[in-house]
Amino acid sequence: MGSSPTAHNPSRFLALPLLLFDNALAQDAVEITAVNTPCSVPTPDFPVPKRPCAGRDAIFFVHGIYGNKDTFKNGNFDWPSKLVEALDGEADIYFIQYQAKLVSWLKKDVASFDEVSDAFLEKLHGKLKPGWGDIRDGILAVRPYRSVNFIAHSLGGNITAAYVHTVKSEFGHEERAKNGFLITLGTPANGAQIANVAVAIKSVLRMQDRLLESLKKDNTFVRMLASWRNAEDRKATRFNCRPVNLYIGIEGARMRGMSIVPREAAEDPYKTLAKEVKFFEGYDHSRIAKPIDATDPVYVWVLDIILKERKRLEDWRQPQLCERS
Repeated sequence: MGSSPTAHNPSRFLALPLLLFDNALAQDAVEITAVNTPCSVPTPDFPVPKRPCAGRDAIFFVHGIYGNKDTFKNGNFDWPSKLVEALDGEADIYFIQYQAKLVSWLKKDVASFDEVSDAFLEKLHGKLKPGWGDIRDGILAVRPYRSVNFIAHSLGGNITAAYVHTVKSEFGHEERAKNGFLITLGTPANGAQIANVAVAIKSVLRMQDRLLESLKKDNTFVRMLASWRNAEDRKATRFNCRPVNLYIGIEGARMRGMSIVPREAAEDPYKTLAKEVKFFEGYDHSRIAKPIDATDPVYVWVLDIILKERKRLEDWRQPQLCERS
């Protein structure tokens, strides 16, 4: 039998999945960038802040595996910046960028899912200050938002889901209820078959990518994460906590001839948990995070959710976020 071209040139065999993801960058695990000027709390020097945090919401954009800020850009249309305009600057918009610890595709380890998830939590809440009890210095510790919300693409949706669950585990249901909503776009809640292919290719080339492994179809981790999230939501309902609403956006087109995150992979684990599931016919895995303008169906759907959610938060009349915690 003759050998295939890829047997002599493995980089050609690798090229297909490589095209699906942006290259990882050699940067720290998690960085947060404010799109507009965020709120601030009173200080002795500025007793009346220009933008008080009271009653203000934060919305974080979270990219997918090996993504970056360009994930949510389409030509000159910058989705996070446009959202600032659409909300008249009444919410603080951020972009969260998480990176592999080492350059990918160079036969070196990259960060695992739990490492990125832990860094995600630490960046938002901060580390405990020695000798100061439970005082932390993260963004959410110094800015008391009315709600914390996420728009997440691909793996970013799983990382954000793990974050919400970890908040409940470490801080309790009251802290979890400070999150208002999570919108996922093309998120492999049950893993994706394409990740199995990429992992297999890397194995042949003796390359390791622990972050990519977390996306393998139907793996134990994503199944347990779904079980934990559904359980915590049922308990939060019993405690009469403010709901953390989940909205699922599903891609409806193949990307370079392949189905990246099919409908069942995005929807099945959270059918009972999701507030709404929206199918976008003709939108592939990349396109679902890249509205072309303010009339794009994805943009319109997400903005409508945000406006409804902010009204829900305004109408929340319960004195506490949970009756019991």
